[in-house]
Amino acid sequence: MAMTGEQANTRLQAIASSGTDLLRNGANPAVVAAPMLHFRNAHPNSLKLYADVLRSRFTGSLARAFLPMAYHNLLRPLVGGKGSRLQSGDQLPERTDILFVSHLLDVRRMTQCDDIYIGDLAERLQRHGISSVNALIDHTQSSSAHISQNWSRSQTPRVVLPRQLDIVNELQISAQLGRAALSLAKKSISGNIELARFAALDALSPTARDAMRIAYQIGELVKRLNPKIVMTTLEGHSWERLAFHAAHEADPATVCIGYAHAPLFPMHHALTAQLGNGYDPDVIMVPGDVSLSVLKNNPTMLGKDIRVLGSVRSFAKGEEFPKMPTSRVCLLLPEGLNDEVAALIRLSLEAGAKCPDVRFRIRLHPAMSKDLFFRQRPEFANLPPTFEWSKERSLNADLAEANWALYRGSTAIISAPLLRTKPLHYRVPGELADIDPLFALEGYRESVDCPEQLIRILSTEHVGSEAELSAAIDFCTKFYVPLREQVFVDLMRGLKSDF
Repeated sequence: MAMTGEQANTRLQAIASSGTDLLRNGANPAVVAAPMLHFRNAHPNSLKLYADVLRSRFTGSLARAFLPMAYHNLLRPLVGGKGSRLQSGDQLPERTDILFVSHLLDVRRMTQCDDIYIGDLAERLQRHGISSVNALIDHTQSSSAHISQNWSRSQTPRVVLPRQLDIVNELQISAQLGRAALSLAKKSISGNIELARFAALDALSPTARDAMRIAYQIGELVKRLNPKIVMTTLEGHSWERLAFHAAHEADPATVCIGYAHAPLFPMHHALTAQLGNGYDPDVIMVPGDVSLSVLKNNPTMLGKDIRVLGSVRSFAKGEEFPKMPTSRVCLLLPEGLNDEVAALIRLSLEAGAKCPDVRFRIRLHPAMSKDLFFRQRPEFANLPPTFEWSKERSLNADLAEANWALYRGSTAIISAPLLRTKPLHYRVPGELADIDPLFALEGYRESVDCPEQLIRILSTEHVGSEAELSAAIDFCTKFYVPLREQVFVDLMRGLKSDF
């Protein structure tokens, strides 16, 4: 019998609590590396990790995990070669004030100086005498040579973390993860903790290996650069907790900052869990007042240092995009997930057949490419003439030309009301939680769960009242505020006596 929504939520709460208990009881970094122990949120993509746990299908989970475990923990470390050293086209300093840990999603970003998360913040801090280095986690699958070819010198030195270490370190990680898996398996027997046996498999997953590797690299950088502050993104991933631990181990005086830039979906358990043993951030920074209010009202955040840093996604007040009164464009804003892109396109195709005067523009997440999407989803390679792909355009430019923006969990939608574009949230029937970043906004936005609802909305000229639009603009203005370098200036003054 299938579980009801209430039963599933109760079960998920129990899973989240069990995971945190296992993390608190053991300070072993290899145990903390297991992604399953960090219950991120109730987003459907996050919940996929617990599909077998919810159905108590351990045998099936073991069968699917066996070959990948063997490959990544035994074969790949042996055939991976000598591994790669930290890659930098910039001269690294002997020391720095801040080590930023960010992400490389597209090799073409190496031709640009601004970071996708903190923009030009590092350069602005230089004017205050605060130095920094930006370490990039490589998500591109590109070769070192390809990254080097696209590297443009930057005022802020950058370093790309390699996806493979030397054989000795990789085998050491395998041994550590193997012992962690055995420890979790024992806990599942002695403590009758069902989650522990699934986590034992998860500790041997590629994601757990990546977490261990990233933490090792960050620890080495802290020893080399001696930063007073280390800041990473904070979304509830296991590697983030290991990064804080590695930085604290390398230098206990290091102040670790978690930048909670992503939307706070329901049950954001891992982000706010207090683990101790050096795994917690000392300071949490958020992009705006909305996230600040949510975290301040969380009981586990009592007494936590939470500050508003702002965001590169803050709408530039001086940037004007004239609205085209005759435009009938629906912009699709998926997250970086193939399933979500496909879901939004399918819904739009059904509605588009009844709305031939509406054009649908698809704007992919920066982590995705159209060619790769077509290889994985060839059925969408030949869309009707009313469908097009956004090319080399800014988000604001795309929004300014659209009357509507169709989305699910993408925070890109925050800018839509600021450009008089009506948000249309697609909620898939049967989902356990609302993953709408604008869930607290009353009015102006609309929800759709079937093609008929979308057709009704696209068939009317009415977008929303001025009062609703004004309230939406006020809400979104507070969601992302402009980056505030003064937050770091104030923090450094408390750490640096000679500043």
